[in-house]
Amino acid sequence: MISDDGAIDILDSLKSFVLTEQELVDSKGRLLQYLKKKNGLINALTKEILKAELEKKTVKKKVAKPATTTLLRKNKQLEKELSKDQVRRSFEKPIGELRSRAESLADSQLGFFSDPFSAENIYTVGKTAFCYGNNSLRYLNLAYNDLTYASIKVLYEVVATQRNICRVPRGLVNVVIEGNCMPTECEELQKIDDMLSSYLFYHAPRQSIVKRRPSVNKL
Repeated sequence: MISDDGAIDILDSLKSFVLTEQELVDSKGRLLQYLKKKNGLINALTKEILKAELEKKTVKKKVAKPATTTLLRKNKQLEKELSKDQVRRSFEKPIGELRSRAESLADSQLGFFSDPFSAENIYTVGKTAFCYGNNSLRYLNLAYNDLTYASIKVLYEVVATQRNICRVPRGLVNVVIEGNCMPTECEELQKIDDMLSSYLFYHAPRQSIVKRRPSVNKL
């Protein structure tokens, strides 16, 4: 069974926390690796697109007039790898069609860069960097454990913070805590239910959000 300490450890990862220098360095390293891989792919795709375009033009010329020694020589040249100078010139076009096509193809193959500590997931206060917390966890089942009001207070902080930040994805949208000894009347628990119910009312079919078992009064 999970106690309050275990549940709070889980919930703390959903809240803002300080990033270490090593975490920031590692994140930048992952970004550089992604950009290096993407640029290499764009380079290769640009070569392929340029070669295809040149081959199309050659085929049209070939249909228009009989092959000559000069044309045969040109066809052989096309089979060789395009020169670095051709690729370089294609990148010099800020809005060049070839580069745009290559970038689109690279994005579709690699996807966009995603990292838990990327720029959109962190903020700074003074010289200290913070992560907003994990917002990819949407469903949390803490049912039938040994949780008390202490866990509810932290859960409320998480849900309220995620709601105010309005990130994508939203974060928690469904929490199950039935089977724990919770107070019969709890303001935080009601607010959690209201916030999650409000979100699902506009984004998903209505369903039970927070389930709980009232505490048993001992005489």
